[in-house]
Amino acid sequence: MLIGFRNLISPRICLFCGSGDEYICSECFALNLLSPELTYLHNIPTISMSRYKDLVREIIIRHKDHHFVAVRKYLAKSLSLGIKILNLPRDCTVISIPTSISQITKRLDDPVRYLVSDAAALGNLRYDHRVLTLKAFKKDQVGLNFWQRERNVSEIFSIARVTNKVVVCDDVITSGATLRAANLELTKAGIQVLANICVANTPKTMRD
Repeated sequence: MLIGFRNLISPRICLFCGSGDEYICSECFALNLLSPELTYLHNIPTISMSRYKDLVREIIIRHKDHHFVAVRKYLAKSLSLGIKILNLPRDCTVISIPTSISQITKRLDDPVRYLVSDAAALGNLRYDHRVLTLKAFKKDQVGLNFWQRERNVSEIFSIARVTNKVVVCDDVITSGATLRAANLELTKAGIQVLANICVANTPKTMRD
C-alpha cells in the first residue's frame, strides 16, 4: 500500500527524460551515470563514473540527505561498473569512506555505506566497513578551499582491521583531500590501495 501511495504522488518515471517505468531508464543511465573518467591521486588510479552537476548532483543529494533510497540501486550499479572496469583481483576488499557520527545522526542512516556495500555485492567482491574508521572530528567540507580541505582531513583516519588489498569507494569526490588522507593511512598500515572509485566528481577534480 505504501509503495502504491508513493507512486501515486511521485510516479515512477525516468527523472531525466520523463518516460518509462524506472526512476532512471537504461538510456539515461548510460548517458549520465556511465561516463568513466580516470585521474590519479598520489599515483593511485581514481575512477569517477559521472560528473557531480545538474540532475546527477540532485539525485545524489536526495539519496544521501533526503532518504530517496529508491535511486540507490542505480548509483550502486554505476559504482559497481567502475569496479568491474578495473578487473580487480578476487581477494580485494571494497571499503568506504566512513561517515561521521554527526552526519549519521543528522541523516538517521548511513546511506553511503549501504551504497558501497550494494556496489561491492554487484561486483562480486567482499565489503568491509570496519577497515577504515574516523579517529577525529571532521568539519563539513562544504565551502572550504583546497588547502582548508587538506588540513580538515589530515590524520583523521585510523585502521581498525588490516587486510591486504583494498579499493576505496565513495559517492562524490570534490578536491580529493579525503581520499588522499584515507589512502595515506591505509598505505602506512601496509595495505595496498588498488584504486579509488566514486559515482561522481566535480569537474575541477578531474581537471587537476
